Amino acid sequence: MGCGSVVHPKFVNVDLVPAPHVHYVRSIDDLSPFKDNSVSLIHASHCLEHFPHGKVAEVLREWFRVLKKDGILRLSVPNFDVVLDIYNENRGDINIIMSILMGAQNYKYNFHKVAFTKSSLSLLLKMWDSWKSESGKRLV
Repeated sequence: MGCGSVVHPKFVNVDLVPAPHVHYVRSIDDLSPFKDNSVSLIHASHCLEHFPHGKVAEVLREWFRVLKKDGILRLSVPNFDVVLDIYNENRGDINIIMSILMGAQNYKYNFHKVAFTKSSLSLLLKMWDSWKSESGKRLV
């Protein structure tokens, strides 16, 4: 999801920015080309923070819709606790963390709209626990 410039020969790439390696040019919250329970792995590295905080659950719901029963969600987001540590270690210099916190903002899709800590993301994903255990899908 949101592969950017990452090219992996075994991935089917979905991104809003067209590129030769992008198979589906679209937002990663709309996986309508994919059937329910059809995807083995969703690798979403530094994507979820680009959605409004009120839409995160909806995005996850769509991702889980397409995951196979034994599918894996591999998710990585900026850790706000670490961002705060960097900020404090640099005597409150906001410029040190600005692009981590707000996104690089070097093109129209590179804006962060939500922050996560390990505990907040864990709590969010726990709401899927009963559904996950029923479906057999795993979170990594």
